Amino acid sequence: MSLKNYGEAEIQEDLNKLLLKVQKELKKKMFPRKHIKLLWRDVNIGLKKLDETILGTYETIKDKDNELKIHHKININNWVYDEYKNGLYGIGIEKRYCKRRLKNTIAHELIHAYVYEKYEWLGDEYGFHRDGSPVFLSILVFLNIPSGHAAMKAFKHTDIYKKVKEYVSFKSLEIYLIHLTCEYEKKFRDLETIILQDENKVYINNFTFSAGGTTGLKGEVTNTAIIKGCMSKANIFTVGANTDINKLNDLVLSKVNRNVFETKHVMMYCETIGDKKNKYRLQSMNI
Repeated sequence: MSLKNYGEAEIQEDLNKLLLKVQKELKKKMFPRKHIKLLWRDVNIGLKKLDETILGTYETIKDKDNELKIHHKININNWVYDEYKNGLYGIGIEKRYCKRRLKNTIAHELIHAYVYEKYEWLGDEYGFHRDGSPVFLSILVFLNIPSGHAAMKAFKHTDIYKKVKEYVSFKSLEIYLIHLTCEYEKKFRDLETIILQDENKVYINNFTFSAGGTTGLKGEVTNTAIIKGCMSKANIFTVGANTDINKLNDLVLSKVNRNVFETKHVMMYCETIGDKKNKYRLQSMNI
């Protein structure tokens, strides 16, 4: 069968029921015997044609006139819903597994929304709710929610993962995660600007957690500017789940000094023909 066999109203009713059921199950695990809402913002769920390897995605939808006003959007891949209705490959087998997979997908995306609401006030630009964030992964591990990203495999080799496995209550875990989030935020702030006066160099750094594919520290983009003997580099880094925060300073300097970035740009102030020649020479170098 295909989605053509179902009306939009039926599909939406199924998804809304599952969304409500999963929210209640998560709330029971996270806040037992407490009258606390899992999410304060509205959540919309729907189907979307995604890459075949993707089960679902999460989006934060910001109001055009007020970015502080948001709602959450969960997209479920068409084939995931189709197999929920008809079993694997549409032949009626393993329907229980298909239902569990859909519920796990919804739970996974709801945790994205939860982490966004709970932790992004500390640093929206860092992406604590992303798939490669140790905060997000910690909650998945505690709740036994699966993730197919490489970040989860890498995370299982970290000290944070070992510590998370020791917690027996979500309340205790959250106290730890709030401290961890503050620790990351402080480290990122400290490394935003690195000044090496003796070498006439200034490094401006931006950090964001990975979308799940990067496990270590990855240099994404660097823009190098050379003006009258002074060098400045503006760098963008992706932080993977098993990046040791205590070694982040050394890792950043190593990437910068070796110019290990996916994309590199060079800008140079030119006053003479000799400067212009140097500019072209420098653009072919790793600086």
